[in-house]
Amino acid sequence: MFTLAKLPGLVGDFILEESEQIKDNITNLDLFPDGYLAANLHEILISAFITFSLSGLAAFIILNWNSYGDSGSVKKEDKIRQLKTHIPKPVILKGLYQESVAEVNAASKQLVPSFQKGQTYWVLLRVQMCEYINFVGTKFELHGNGISPDTTNTKEAFKTKDAYVILRFKITGDIKPDSLVGYVMIHFMNDLNYGNPIRDYITNDFIICAIGTATSVDPLEFKNGLKHIGYENENEVVINKKIPGTDVIIPYSILLPIHQVYDLFMDVYNNCIFESSKYIIDNDNYESWNGKSINELAF
Repeated sequence: MFTLAKLPGLVGDFILEESEQIKDNITNLDLFPDGYLAANLHEILISAFITFSLSGLAAFIILNWNSYGDSGSVKKEDKIRQLKTHIPKPVILKGLYQESVAEVNAASKQLVPSFQKGQTYWVLLRVQMCEYINFVGTKFELHGNGISPDTTNTKEAFKTKDAYVILRFKITGDIKPDSLVGYVMIHFMNDLNYGNPIRDYITNDFIICAIGTATSVDPLEFKNGLKHIGYENENEVVINKKIPGTDVIIPYSILLPIHQVYDLFMDVYNNCIFESSKYIIDNDNYESWNGKSINELAF
């Protein structure tokens, strides 16, 4: 019973807003019906190895969502038949997300009892985008190998595939003790990627850095924190992603991967449910995974 926090009633297939706070009008969407994880564990295991272009997996997930309902006179069985007809063969890719999901799954027995029904949680992800994203110049030093080779000086306008993504989800029901939270994160990433008409904002790989919440969260606390650390306002990209065929809008933020943003996330959402022991970003913004530089790995 995990759901991505959504914004209802907005129009347009994809809305890109730069340097605007994520809206606070949150409602619920049940991504996982009762018994879904247990009944579909085999399929979920397979999903951990499927590319996040989501050609086939996204269609599978949509078939299992029970909260979107039917539209018009098209029956659910007809929708399933139509979707199955257009499911391409999935492509198997390697990526650090496999190791990251395994780390979160291994911690799930401790994580699940920490979740509270009705509570909103925030997730910090280190991602690699499929395409370069344009950023304005930054005073922060960056060392990821996702920076465009055409870049000569990141203090001026530049492009990079390296980013942090912050999204949020809500607990809408009781969670089974054997639920594997890492696979839930895969579904969330699939949701963000599926049907995305702008390839720039599709992720190629990801690491789950941290999951946290707070007793009470001021909607402007993180935004004000970015100003406090001197983060350039223009280098925050807020995406309002519309789920195809629905009125569901999923908001999330894209920021540069610097340790000040990491620390700010941990300060604002200071009730830490999970923090990766394998992902580390030091004070100079050098990143490592399981003791090795990210630049030396598949990322």
